[in-house]
Order: sequence, then structure tokens, then C-alpha cells
Amino acid sequence: MQEICHRVLGERRLVIASNRGPVTYAKDENGELVAERGSGGVVTALSSLTHITPLTWVAAALSEADREISDSPEAAPLPTDGIGENLRLRFVNIDEDSFDKYLNVISNPLLWFTQHEMNDLLLEERESLSEMWVAWREGYVRANHEFARVIAEEVDLPESAPYVIFHDYQLYLAPGVLRRDHPGLTMMHFTHIPWPGPETWHNLPGTWVRVICESLLACDIVGFQTNSAVEAFAATCLEYVEGVKVARDKEGNTLVSRPTGQGEAGVTWVRAYPISIDPQEVMRVYRSPEAADWKAKLQADLGNYDKLIVRVDRLDPNKNVVAGFESYQQLLQDRPDLAGKVVFLALLVPTRESVPEYAQYKDQTFELIDQINEEFGRKNWRPVHYIYGNDYARALAALSMADVVLVNSVADGMNLVAKEGVIVSEKPSVLVLSTNTGAWEELGEHSIGVAPDDQAGTAQALFQAMEMPQPEREERHRALKQTVRENDLSHWLASHLTDLGRFHREA
Repeated sequence: MQEICHRVLGERRLVIASNRGPVTYAKDENGELVAERGSGGVVTALSSLTHITPLTWVAAALSEADREISDSPEAAPLPTDGIGENLRLRFVNIDEDSFDKYLNVISNPLLWFTQHEMNDLLLEERESLSEMWVAWREGYVRANHEFARVIAEEVDLPESAPYVIFHDYQLYLAPGVLRRDHPGLTMMHFTHIPWPGPETWHNLPGTWVRVICESLLACDIVGFQTNSAVEAFAATCLEYVEGVKVARDKEGNTLVSRPTGQGEAGVTWVRAYPISIDPQEVMRVYRSPEAADWKAKLQADLGNYDKLIVRVDRLDPNKNVVAGFESYQQLLQDRPDLAGKVVFLALLVPTRESVPEYAQYKDQTFELIDQINEEFGRKNWRPVHYIYGNDYARALAALSMADVVLVNSVADGMNLVAKEGVIVSEKPSVLVLSTNTGAWEELGEHSIGVAPDDQAGTAQALFQAMEMPQPEREERHRALKQTVRENDLSHWLASHLTDLGRFHREA
């Protein structure tokens, strides 16, 4: 990986941009800056780059302390945990009202629900059309312009390489803004969440979708998690952007021609880069004293059982936790002989609790858990155990104990829990996996597939997984583990940089 970075970048800085950064700041009782490691999957995936190559990371200021140092990155201390010394951090200072519209009106409810095809929640969340347009102009558009302005300042520095990588759905418009004054930059945008077909985008104003597609096509490379997302993006561009053409290169990769005036290369490479995990880092945490303590505690709390089903998810409606419990409830109804023999352990991570739809979903989840335990529980057996909180070592400990890992998301760009469960599995576990996840394209052959809305099918899949003979378990697990190890996080990062270098040379 270091060799690839040196070949593509030399000693210059790669510039990346995401809504959340690798570090956020607060002030202690003495008024001194205190650095805290940032949260989120994008941060986790990209932080390893800070140890390998000089890197500038542009992110939104999330705290008052972040805002204070937005114009003086050199003054900010960096945490030692997981963040290398090669990092230069630039915060984008967006005023509070604009930031709220950008993130909490457009990005998280509207784009998130659209791209996960959660149309019922999308319709509940939609404001009046005039209010939506105000949030779009004064929030999303304004914030993306601010990101582009700060990124432009960074790429104009002599120590910066002519490469920029944008991450995720919050920053769809920044590439188009940056391209206007920087036609020679080599730019990439990677979307971590699903990209649905053009019919799903009909739920949003057509002008928004057109502008989003045009901005993404200002990039030289547009990346997604899956081949199906690549095809969906190409179809969306064909429907919404005038003059677009789609072709294939000799290797079968998708090429989308840009509208007139966008950049110099003429086409955008659209490719799948399935994100992954760092197996060595996962095992380092799993082998830690903290994980061992959690494993012992979990075993003591769960009591006696023959089979353990485990899920680890943010409590997001998209994760389909309620439907998973409904399938488990049906399984216990259909198979009363399982009473006292199976336990379902759910580690549920708080998320977006101020959003009404998420708060309602949380209440619905806990009510169903109580209902299942009251209906089926016995004196010495509780069919569902859950923990509400966020602890990575605890999550890995739980996954290692599983006979079955359930991932039944409505839609996921990838789903890294599926891969983490494979790496730490001791028994080994069987993966029951939604066919609507990006992980399905990589892991589906050796998993048991379920449709997220098929309650009876998921109940049957859980039973099939629990009853699977040991030789078949081991064979499936070996294949899954090999796939995850061969396509790890370093492979994902290296493929980005290799393609950026190729495009820059060929342009």
C-alpha cells in the first residue's frame, strides 16, 4: 500500500473530503483543546491512510471548538489512537442554520431514505415543496459550496497532489463546483450507501437529481460499493442528464460521457469498489483484554443455550431489526421445541435519536422484545437479550460466540458487520444475509440469503442455519474468510489510488 501511495502521490498530500472528520475537538475545564477520535464507518475506513501517506482531510466543523480552529489547522493537536502524524485537518465552518438544513433536512432524511428505498419514511419526512427548496438552496447547496472553497484552498498549496477524493451522499455537489476553477484536477467521488435505479429518484425534485448527476460526472471516477449500483447510476444519468452516453471499455468497465463543458477527459469511469475491513485490526481488538472480559460477561449473562443468534446494528429503520425479531418470533411459534435451546443476542447502537422516525422505531423495537420475552420466556430462559450502547470490543466478542449471524437490512451499501463476524467467528457461525446488501455480491454464495420483507423466509433461514451440519458450516466459513481476507481494506484503498493514477496518466 505504501508503495502504491508513493508511486501515485510521491511526497505530496492526497486531499480527501467527508462530512465527518477523523478528529473532533472540545475544550477541557482549563480551556485547552482536547482531541477525540471521530466516529462513523467512513472515518474508520480512511484513518489508516494517515499512517501511510501525507494526507489533507477536509471535514465539517461539528463542535464549537472545531469552528474556532477552522482557519488554523496547524494549531490543533491530534489524538495518538489510530491517527497518524501525516494528517493535516481542515474544518469547513458552516453556519448553524445552513448546517441543519444541509444535514438534517436534505442529507439524512431525504437522500438517506431515498437511497435506501424507504419510501414510506421519505413521504413522512418531506416538508412542503417550498420548504424543501429553501433547505436545498440555503443548506445543501451552500454547504457543498463551502466544502469546495476550502478544498480549493488546499489543492492550490504546493505540497498537495492533484487528486481529490470526495466521500458519500452529503457531498454530491462539491465536485461540480470545484471543477469549474480546477479543470486539471483528477477527482473521484465514492458513495458508501446504495444508489437505487432512476424510478426511485422520482420521489425527489428532478432538478436536484439532474444537478447531483451532473456534479458527480464532473469527477473523473465515480465509485460505488456494487456493480448493481454502477448500473443504476448509469441509468439515472441517462434519464436525468441531457447528452449523456454510456459505453464499456475493453475490460467491461462502465464509461459515462459527461455533458458538454465538464472537464477535459470526456468520460467518467464508473466502477465498483467494495469496501472492506482490516482483518488484522479486527483481530487485534478481538484479542484485547477488553474483548475477553466482555466475552466472559456475555457468556455469564446469557446462561445455558444450544444455539446463539447474534446481530449487531445501529437502531436504524433501514437495518430492519423489528422484522428480524418478528421472524424469530414466528420461528418460536412454529417450533415450540426450540424453547430453552436458542437465544437471540442483539447489540443495538444508538443513532439519530432526535429524529422522530428513529425514536419511534426504537420504541417499537423494545416493545417487541418485551412481547417476545413475555410470550415465550421461562423461569431460566429469556429468548431475547439485548444491549443498547456502542462498544466495538463487546460487539466483536458477541459475534465470535454466534452460531448464526443475522443481517437482514432493507438496503445497505455494504454492511461490514457481515465481514467482521466472519473474521472473529469461533464456532464457526453461519451468515444469514439480506440480498439487498452490498455484502451479498461478495459473500452471498456461501451465506443463506433472505429478502428483507420475507418474514417466513427469514424464520426458515434462521432454522436452517442453526441446524446446518458442522462440515458444511466449516466449508462455508473457510470460503467466506478467504474472500474477506483477499479483499480487505488495503485492497479497497489501493484500488482507489491505482485507478486515480491511471486516469491521471491517461487523461
